[in-house]
Amino acid sequence: MSRRRLLFRVLLGLTAAGGLLAGIGLWFMGKPLFQQGSVAGMQDLQPAPDATPAHWEVSPGIVLAHHTQGEGAPILVVHGGPGIAPTLPAPAWRQLEGWAVHSYDQRGTGASTRPISGFEGSSVWTNIKALEGALGIQQQLADIERVRRILGEEQLTLIGHSYGGLLAALYAAEMPDKVKQLVLISPADLLVFPSPRDDLFTSLRSRLPTEHHTAFDTWLKDYLDLPGAFGRSEEELASLDSQLTAFWADALGPIPEAVNPPASHLGVWHPRAQFLSMGMRHDWSKALAAVHAPVLVLHGEDDLQSPDVARMYADAFPSGRVEVIDGAGHYGHYTHPEQVASVVSEFLASP
Repeated sequence: MSRRRLLFRVLLGLTAAGGLLAGIGLWFMGKPLFQQGSVAGMQDLQPAPDATPAHWEVSPGIVLAHHTQGEGAPILVVHGGPGIAPTLPAPAWRQLEGWAVHSYDQRGTGASTRPISGFEGSSVWTNIKALEGALGIQQQLADIERVRRILGEEQLTLIGHSYGGLLAALYAAEMPDKVKQLVLISPADLLVFPSPRDDLFTSLRSRLPTEHHTAFDTWLKDYLDLPGAFGRSEEELASLDSQLTAFWADALGPIPEAVNPPASHLGVWHPRAQFLSMGMRHDWSKALAAVHAPVLVLHGEDDLQSPDVARMYADAFPSGRVEVIDGAGHYGHYTHPEQVASVVSEFLASP
């Protein structure tokens, strides 16, 4: 099979409805760099010595910006993207009475520490290893575990949105005894890759006005150039990456302001690290069978993403179920906060 054809298959297989995920055409990468079961064996899961519930220094020099709403037992929210940390927590969380809802910017995004700012070497493979090791899936899951230890909780109640839904599910698979309850809101269709469903780019292009197709195709070709990305500044990449949310808005209507941040707020190396972690082909669905915590999967009735995705996640867990939020799209916790809070509150209160 030609390199061009392999690249084409990668692009068609990618989806990240709700945020920023680039298929980069690494035709020489088949297996994911992230290895299941690797998090529990990491030697540096302890937070930094100065970490406190107010100061989330998950590793020496790596501080996660976070915001807390309410009082009570903790909930940890894992945002989507990847690479897009919301500028404000979702209004749905203010309506969860009896809970302290912690929202945080993943490492490499938003106001959290960015351990990677650029690359000077010419070796693509060296750059790949450095990027994935600093910001890839393993470190994102390890940070969830480090936060659990900072909060002093034996078990976490987790809410993950979009790409954060994938991360929350994978954390539960890595640490099944550390999860009390799990809520996934429009989890990204990346549990099995490539997906049999339409990818993000195809879906977006089909919904764009015809006169925007040429601009979209030109942008996509530039966006998927990983070797070129290693030679670019963060400012250049942020300008490039921010165009995805612009196309999303053109295709589907306005995006809630809090999840459409300025280019300077984007974590441009974060999404590229996630793709490197995922590789060209994986099936992580079977790992979810180890999670015996109750799982609620929310699907917005008007989401760009198929309801089959929500059912796929729910069916992979021993105790998973799906609820549909009427009239909601991909960001129901922002656009339909009362409905989302009501369903989530009922689920969290159930024995």
